[in-house]
Amino acid sequence: MRWKKVIEDSELIVFEKKLDDMKVRIEARFVENSWKIFKTYIHENVSSLISEYSLDNISQVRKKIDDLKKEKILNSNEIKNINPLKKEVAVKLRRVFKEEFIEKWDLSIFDKKEKNFLFVRYDDDIEIDFVIDEKYKPYQQEINLQIEDKLGFREFSDYITYNIYYFKDHKSEKKPVKTVQQDNSVVYGRIDIEFNFDDEYS
Repeated sequence: MRWKKVIEDSELIVFEKKLDDMKVRIEARFVENSWKIFKTYIHENVSSLISEYSLDNISQVRKKIDDLKKEKILNSNEIKNINPLKKEVAVKLRRVFKEEFIEKWDLSIFDKKEKNFLFVRYDDDIEIDFVIDEKYKPYQQEINLQIEDKLGFREFSDYITYNIYYFKDHKSEKKPVKTVQQDNSVVYGRIDIEFNFDDEYS
C-alpha cells in the first residue's frame, strides 16, 4: 500500500498509509513559528506516538517526511514495546581511532552510555559495521541518517553499506592469558578490554 496525501496547506501536511490491521500517519503542523512532525500508528482506534520532531522550515519538513516514509513498518508487538519519543533521536559520536582507510566511532544515543560503536571502511563506497543495542532497532533509520549527516558521508559517496549487529546485553571480563616466551616457559599476561565513555561526544 502506498502513502496517500490526505491534506496539504500552509499550516498542515498529512500522509497516511493503510495496512490490513492498522494505519500509519505522518502529520506536520506549523505551530508558533516552527514545524512539528508526528509519526503515529493507529490500531483499533488506539493511537501510538512513535516519533516527534521540531523543524525550522518547509524544506526540512519535506525531507523529514520522505525519510519517515522509508522507515520500516512496525508490527503490533514492536509498537507495544516502544516508549513514545518526546524529542528527536539524539546521536553523539566520539572517534576512537583513525587510520588511512578505517575509523572507529563510539555512539551515545539519548545521552545513554551503552556500548554502541561502529567501524567505517572507506573504499569506492563506504561500508559500516554497526554494533548497537537492540532496543534502538525501531529508530535505526533515523540513527543512520544522523550519522551520515554528522560525518558528511553524503558529500563524497553515492552508496553506503550497513552491516548492523544488534545485542541484548554485554559484559566486561578480565582474566589471565597464557603467553609463550623464547625459552618456551609459560608466563601469564593480562589483557584489559575497556570502554571509556568519559570523553566528550560530538
